[in-house]
Amino acid sequence: EGTFNWGVLALTPLIAASALGNVLVCLAVCWERRLQNMTNYFLMSLAIADLLVSLLVMPIGMVVELF
Repeated sequence: EGTFNWGVLALTPLIAASALGNVLVCLAVCWERRLQNMTNYFLMSLAIADLLVSLLVMPIGMVVELF
């Protein structure tokens, strides 16, 4: 009952780093004109999908793991 789940604590910075990294990828492609080509648009779409996973799915999974 009084035990602390250290795995959940370790997942929190992992989720934050994943979200931040994917936001940086999207911003780099949007801001830098030289990066705006079809290959990087494909990579940006993957980054957006991964960002949504890190914002919507991973926190719910962490809550499920916690309780």
